[in-house]
Amino acid sequence: MFAPLLIVLAAAAKPGPALPPLTSANFQDTVLLVEQSMEQGNFALAQKQATMLPKRRFTISFDDRKLPATLRPTYRTLLAQAVRGWRDVEAVVKTGPADLRIAFEPALAVDAETGASANVVTFFSSTPGEPRVEAVIGLHRGKPVRDTSAGDFFNDARYAIGAYLGLAKLSAPGFIMGSSTRSDNLPDITSRETVAAAATLRLSDRLREAIAAKKKVGLSGRSDAFIDPVRFKGDGVQGENLELPIQVSNRGKGLLAVQAAGDCGCLVPEKTDPIAPGESTIVRVILNTHELAGELERHITLFTNDPNNPIVTIPVQVSVVSRYRFLTPNGNAVAVDEGGSVSDLYFTYPDGEGNELKITNARTIGIEGSSVEIEPWSGTLPDPEFKEGPKLRRGYHLKVHIPGKLPPGRAPLNIALVTASPDYPVVYHSIFVQRGIVAQPEELFLGETNHERRTSTVVLTRPGRPFQVLSARSTLSTFTVKVLPGDHPDEVKLQIAYDGKAPAGPIEGEVVVTTNDPKQSVVHVPIVGSTR
Repeated sequence: MFAPLLIVLAAAAKPGPALPPLTSANFQDTVLLVEQSMEQGNFALAQKQATMLPKRRFTISFDDRKLPATLRPTYRTLLAQAVRGWRDVEAVVKTGPADLRIAFEPALAVDAETGASANVVTFFSSTPGEPRVEAVIGLHRGKPVRDTSAGDFFNDARYAIGAYLGLAKLSAPGFIMGSSTRSDNLPDITSRETVAAAATLRLSDRLREAIAAKKKVGLSGRSDAFIDPVRFKGDGVQGENLELPIQVSNRGKGLLAVQAAGDCGCLVPEKTDPIAPGESTIVRVILNTHELAGELERHITLFTNDPNNPIVTIPVQVSVVSRYRFLTPNGNAVAVDEGGSVSDLYFTYPDGEGNELKITNARTIGIEGSSVEIEPWSGTLPDPEFKEGPKLRRGYHLKVHIPGKLPPGRAPLNIALVTASPDYPVVYHSIFVQRGIVAQPEELFLGETNHERRTSTVVLTRPGRPFQVLSARSTLSTFTVKVLPGDHPDEVKLQIAYDGKAPAGPIEGEVVVTTNDPKQSVVHVPIVGSTR
């Protein structure tokens, strides 16, 4: 890492471009170093310094001498796939000096955050002839210690390439540049990461072009974000748009870029312009509660170009009073036999002047021959979702009639209620209609695996009608099945274990289950996936 820049620049220097969000201190320091040399008119030095900036076509030195020989071909193939995961870049794997070096060690130092050996560590160099980034990957990791898998390496290689492209290590889960990736979790490179990498390459290209033209671009400066509050806690009424203002101050010397995002479509951020040094602004985020009620826990994430705070997560806790509730005393799934079924559903609203939602019409959508009857109602019911015990409520009793001639399986049935409220002219609720014993999920989908062991759970269910599983087996020798009790009397769990030894190519098979139901003595659960 570079030492802090101590050279005092002329006050007349114009501001340079805002540095991209999610970029590392090493990348930003290199940009500032290059801009500083250009500002002083030393374009020859700037040209040498610019060699440390990321390139669209770069070289990788892959030192696999400490890797078991049997794994080397697979890992080289995975390295090529890791490069392709980052857009608009090409890499040539070579021996000798390179832009990025990847090597292996039996184990790395213990990570203070996890208490286990680190997965991968990166080192940055500004010395000519040395790799710009060196990534060392541990061959053992975790707590308890386990061997590094092909999936682990694939994640680590993508992380190392992202570090070379100038991206910061991120503390949030779900990012390739985060620290939470595991062998059974092979996420795609997120759009924010690819956008950030594209921005570092554009800026690097722009600086090289300016050096060739001997043209100054100004001084970017590093930003320093101060964010308040660090948490939201409040209340509201369903249907309101709640404003969540976040004050962001820039204590640095360069433009501060801020992008806000919510973890659901209910959080809508406004666009924020870059914040000048010494200035503050309000980042406004709207929480739309039209379809939400109860105790809400959400998160707002700020993405910045402050290398010390590239991602800031702000928890949001809001208690929203409901305008209406659908209560299903017998559950949200209904078992149907040949004679059909009737499901009881209650539409309730809070006591108080003006709270009533008058229903003017009701209909069902999705299953031919179904219908719904409504009548005013008051009575005592609990609301388990809101952790409310039995209490007096008012509203409407809905009797949903479901025909018996349905195909086996589970299907949604939507109930649409037309009300006299201008805020809620139509409200919808969905229940599931089920014929026979059904597997959830209906198939075991593995996706693409890397010869790793994996355990999955499939739940067999028939709402309100318990059954027994007499046996369960897999048609594939690489899978074993164990029958376990379900969480409810009408459920049975299947624990399906994959030993990771399937040959390369598609995985196609099924779990065959026998039951004590003479009308459905066998249940089939497909197994679908592929092996690299």
